[in-house]
Amino acid sequence: MDDYYRSKLTQLDQLIRAAQWTKAHQVFRQFQNRKLPREFVLEFADVARRLNKPYQILKWLYPLVRPKKIISKPPSYSEVSIYAIGLTRIGAYHEADVLLKNLPKDDPSVIQGKIQLNTNRWRYAQTIRLLKSFLRMSDKTSYQYKIAQVNLLAALVYMEKWQKVDEIKASILNQSHQTLSPLLQANVLE
Repeated sequence: MDDYYRSKLTQLDQLIRAAQWTKAHQVFRQFQNRKLPREFVLEFADVARRLNKPYQILKWLYPLVRPKKIISKPPSYSEVSIYAIGLTRIGAYHEADVLLKNLPKDDPSVIQGKIQLNTNRWRYAQTIRLLKSFLRMSDKTSYQYKIAQVNLLAALVYMEKWQKVDEIKASILNQSHQTLSPLLQANVLE
């Protein structure tokens, strides 16, 4: 069964990177009403984040983050952070902020949660600081690094920091087209 979930997660990741939204949503729908094995909840919740399905994030992670009884394995920082992103996306900023404040400031998943929270609150100066921190601690070849670069570019455009925009834009666009997904290419050009 693990191979089944792993193959579906890989398929969803590829569809999202290729910006094949209709097909990604079709595949994702197969899992929306399932009780997932604990070891896959975080990964599917992250796919829900990428597909902008905040209520699905909350549905899967609520029992872990807000358990009614003691559970054998407490939620990880990543699980709490993605749960906070789900809260942010439905406008529950205060609750998301409270959850994220209680987590380590140097954890990449926590930083991602804070980036989402500050972006949704239009706090781009804080978002830029957090994105730079995330980029410093990330593998420069990872997909997450490239996403963070594009998000930094968007925040700098909003703040009208044009010199930095030109530097980052050139850096991103100089990357090989094979390493930059169609979705990220489109976001950079936008």
